[in-house]
Formats: sequence, C-alpha cells, structure tokens
Amino acid sequence: MKNNIQLIEDFILDQKSTKLLINYVNDELIEFYYGVVKFFCNKYELQIKYFEIDTNIDSNTDDLFQKIKILTSKLTNTKKIEMELFNNNKSIIFIDYKNFKKFKLNYLALNGYDFEKDIKFFLNNILGFNDNDLNNFCTQFPAYLFSEISKYEVNKNYVSDIILNLKINNLLLIRKSIYDQKKTNKDLMGLYKNIKDEAKFKKFNFLTY
Repeated sequence: MKNNIQLIEDFILDQKSTKLLINYVNDELIEFYYGVVKFFCNKYELQIKYFEIDTNIDSNTDDLFQKIKILTSKLTNTKKIEMELFNNNKSIIFIDYKNFKKFKLNYLALNGYDFEKDIKFFLNNILGFNDNDLNNFCTQFPAYLFSEISKYEVNKNYVSDIILNLKINNLLLIRKSIYDQKKTNKDLMGLYKNIKDEAKFKKFNFLTY
C-alpha cells in the first residue's frame, strides 16, 4: 500500500485524475500538505494556486500556454465542496472530517491523521534525510517543516532551536540532580545514572565545556 506522499505525487502526474481530498486536522497540517504539493509541482514544473474558504475558484483553461494548473482550497461547506467536485478543475481540496467521511469512498482521499508517517516518509524517502532531531521537530511542528529543511540543508550540525533548548534544560536538571545526590549521598544508583546521562549530553558538539 502506497504512502500518502506517493499518492499525492501520483495524483499530480496523472492527467486523468482531477480530484484529491485531504482531511485536515488543523491549519498546521494544511501548511505541511500544501508544501508537499508545492514541492512536487515545482519539481515537475506545474502551476499551483491556493484559494481561501469561500473564494470563487477559477478553471484550468485560462492559462495562455495551457499548462496544467493544480488548484488547492480549504472548504467546509458541503455545497461548495460538491460544486468543486463536479467541475473539470484538477484540484486538491482540504476538507473537515465530517465531509471527508461523506465523500472519501467516491474520490481519491487521504487522511491527514497519518501526518506523522507522511512527514517521516517525505523526509526520509523523498528528500533522503535521516535525522532524528529533524524528524521529531517536524512531527511536532508540521507547519515549520520546509523552513527546517532549509536550515538542515545549510547546517551539517543541525539541531532545531526548540530541541536544543530542551536538551540544554535537561542537562541543567541532570547536573542539579548530581549536585543534590552528592550532597545527600543516599541514592548512589541514581547518581551513577545521572553521571552517565551527563556524559551522553557532552557528546553533542553544539555545547561548549
């Protein structure tokens, strides 16, 4: 079974497919999936347009050079979704779960609740990045995925700002525990574990000692 990212790419390349529905959980995930669509459109030199809710969506036939245009929109009104489904536009529609359940059996449809798998697949399989910090950050903050990719590409020693702060805070907590345990001299096993954990943190080259 293909991953959602592969299905998006297949849809973009398939001239016969005209509709793709994506169930969005929140606006952050719209940013992620729209970014993926934009990535593939740039790769294959296709046009893409995004329309906000309640905007009248134009057709694919107005381009001077007749390039394929992929239209994307966020719709929650069932009647407007039906209008878009019944026209000839090649379009990707971000819809709420209620409408997703109604239309998913009759159209190509992707469930945004699989976003963690999709983010990991996009980073690892499409871009060839295998970095746990990048994966973890992007699954927590999907809207920032493409800005993080830019940082990752120019920084071989990449660590996301938020994850870096968390690691520093953890290190400070470990050192405080070591200090307290040395004073009381009661929990020797806990002290040993904390010393080992501190040594692991010292291996990160973004900290100076």
